[in-house]
Amino acid sequence: MTSMDIEMLPLEHPNDQISSDTNSRRTSNSIQNQHPIETIPNVLPKTVRTPSKKAKHLLHKPNSKKMVFMFVLFTCISMMISILIVCFSSPKPLGTTCAFILKSEAPSLIVSDSHPHSIAVADFNNDNLPDIVVPNSGTNSLGIFLRLDNTTFKDQITYSTGSGSLPYAVGVGDFNHDQHIDIAVANYGANNIGIFLGIGNGTFMSQITFSTGSSRPRWIAVGDMNNDKQLDIVVANYGTNDIGILFGDG
Repeated sequence: MTSMDIEMLPLEHPNDQISSDTNSRRTSNSIQNQHPIETIPNVLPKTVRTPSKKAKHLLHKPNSKKMVFMFVLFTCISMMISILIVCFSSPKPLGTTCAFILKSEAPSLIVSDSHPHSIAVADFNNDNLPDIVVPNSGTNSLGIFLRLDNTTFKDQITYSTGSGSLPYAVGVGDFNHDQHIDIAVANYGANNIGIFLGIGNGTFMSQITFSTGSSRPRWIAVGDMNNDKQLDIVVANYGTNDIGILFGDG
């Protein structure tokens, strides 16, 4: 006989099936107890009430404060427009204007043939009145005019700048820190810068010159160019088409 393999299948006991069903029911009841099914309440729409005639009247009643504000605003705007119309349409009276008026000049101070090319103003004699200095290229000199009062000056005091020097421009300042105003002059014909140190009473020492080569100095300005608290002299050189600076050392 041929041998056969017999597979043995286990049989479930009826009691085991009953026990399984019982456990399933218990589990289902436990789940329901933990998560109860929510019931949706029966929500009925609320009754919408129709406003009465009195309520409708109150709803459509205008805001009295807003109306008052609008009336005041309209009145102000109307008044402003009326004022502007009156201002621009009315003839304007002629008002007083501030005019810059120059009085007649003082009597001539310059002598004939002096040919002054520039001018500077400073208090040379410490009397709190501004005096005048001019370079006279026609007479190769500086002219000093000391002021007496508001309209008159003393006669010209001259200081020679050298033969053929043709002084063209002057600048003023305290070059040696002695509290007295000094004068610098550009001598176009002599190619140098001349310095006249002031004494403080309206008189000056003889000229000290500084050569500028062949530059033909035509204009000068005075200022502290290197912030060392010393006045320097800036020179416009007509002959060499450049600018030179003479630095002061006090």
